[in-house]
Amino acid sequence: IAAFVLFDLDDARAAQREAWVRWAAIDPDVEAVVTPVGEVVDAFNKKSAAKWRAALADDVVVEDHRLAGMGRIEGADAYAESVVALWKLAPDTHGEMGWWWPALDRHGAITVVRRTGNVPDGGGDFESEYLYLYLVAQSRITRIETFDMNALDKALARFEELRNPSREGEDYRPPLLRGDREG
Repeated sequence: IAAFVLFDLDDARAAQREAWVRWAAIDPDVEAVVTPVGEVVDAFNKKSAAKWRAALADDVVVEDHRLAGMGRIEGADAYAESVVALWKLAPDTHGEMGWWWPALDRHGAITVVRRTGNVPDGGGDFESEYLYLYLVAQSRITRIETFDMNALDKALARFEELRNPSREGEDYRPPLLRGDREG
């Protein structure tokens, strides 16, 4: 055992941050890819449109492939406005992502988003999970595509399509998903 770290049970995000730091120490591609997602999660949960916007490239493209998705949004300002609208509809909404990574390389990743909350005035509790494919350049998210949870094959194919062609054929899955128990 190299370290034994304890965290407050109510602060899973702190544990996640520590795990990501340790993961990045092992795999140098990880930090550039997970850091912007951490910024997005923190901004979402703090309801900070400015911090949300700062994690995105100005010309970000968001393509929602989910059955009940929002379609295509172009530009960081427009995407930030859509998130602010969500916060207004469900002020106590909370998001998590980055607990499972079906694909990750130096250009981006696929992870799972889980949102929970309550719609006021009798709207009730809600929970949604979906796949979140994103690309990163210069420490900012440049593209986001979301998929229903049952569309992992489609998300992986799309990730392969969007990746840098110089890495074509490389296995982009994290070591455990490749069957590499040592990595």
